[in-house]
Amino acid sequence: MGAEPARIDNFLGLPEIVRREGTGELRLYRSETCVVHVFLYPRSGVLTAAHIEARSETARLDANQTESCIASFS
Repeated sequence: MGAEPARIDNFLGLPEIVRREGTGELRLYRSETCVVHVFLYPRSGVLTAAHIEARSETARLDANQTESCIASFS
């Protein structure tokens, strides 16, 4: 949370999808085991991660599963 797009990309890789909506942005990252959605909104004029959701191909993941999902990108 609070990370800028370049830092997120350095960790997760290039996003599969980048969708801009108003002043915000949604980025979708996919690993072999899960999908991460990062929602970025401006804070002091800089886009930063405000919300993160993770899911498998069939269901949303809980907090512990989300941590494991994000770790699968490294």
